[in-house]
Amino acid sequence: HHNHNRNTHRPAPKRATSPHVRPGILAADALQLMQEKKINALLVVEDNKLVGALNMHDMLRAGVV
Repeated sequence: HHNHNRNTHRPAPKRATSPHVRPGILAADALQLMQEKKINALLVVEDNKLVGALNMHDMLRAGVV
């Protein structure tokens, strides 16, 4: 039987070295964060796993901001 409480044996979250966001962040928020940090890409992290990356160039080309 699977225990659905995942917090029991969870290691302390590691500090991500580069700025990262969670899936579902608004494009405008991601862009603002990039401008604040003077970077043009963000890692997308969920449950301490890298699930993707946002690139400012791709977002501008897609017209999401």
